[in-house]
Amino acid sequence: PYTTLFRSRSRTSKSEKIVATIGAILGISVTFYISYLLIGLEGAVFLVPSMGAAAVLLFAIPHGALSQPWALFMGNLVSAFIGVASYMLVPNIFIAAGLAVGLSVGTMHLLNSIHPPGGATALVAVVGGPVIHDLGFMYILSPIFINVLSMFVIAVVYNSLFDWRRYPIAMMRFVEKEMSRKDEVNSSLHSKHIEQAMKDMDLVVDVTIDDLKRLFSLSMQHAE
Repeated sequence: PYTTLFRSRSRTSKSEKIVATIGAILGISVTFYISYLLIGLEGAVFLVPSMGAAAVLLFAIPHGALSQPWALFMGNLVSAFIGVASYMLVPNIFIAAGLAVGLSVGTMHLLNSIHPPGGATALVAVVGGPVIHDLGFMYILSPIFINVLSMFVIAVVYNSLFDWRRYPIAMMRFVEKEMSRKDEVNSSLHSKHIEQAMKDMDLVVDVTIDDLKRLFSLSMQHAE
């Protein structure tokens, strides 16, 4: 009843959707302008896709596992390095593009820093043209690191304005109600159990273990 082939029922409030929209507008406008100042309009255009995808994560899904700082920074910086190296070492641009994205995905998995925009960051290093290619490995620092840092700062400040939001998730301001002794006795679900279940399923989901635990706990309360 909740999903069809082409449509999924929304579970978010109107205020959440409005906040996400305004946040993305602010994040991209500032980041795009910074890119423009650093490498000009031609180069900045190629960086919009990766930062646009990052904006979706940081402002629409600020509590997601793929949106957290480790994933944001490592996912983009490592992918930028791999993208530049692929372009420099592989003459065939088609193979270089595939290697840049594929190796970035594998490396992000190894570093536990899966961040979808990282794929675009790696790809731009290969197909971005002379403006990007001339930067060499400086591409990692400017504009990638500076853009990511800008987006991060904006996300931290903006999301902190709203009580129901938290970014990074470590700064979440939710205060759980104290569990009764009965609840403590009946609650046998621990983070390690959820983590092991995810390993058993070989599952990658964009939600933290703590949020999953809270979700299951609230679901049990609603069921009761």
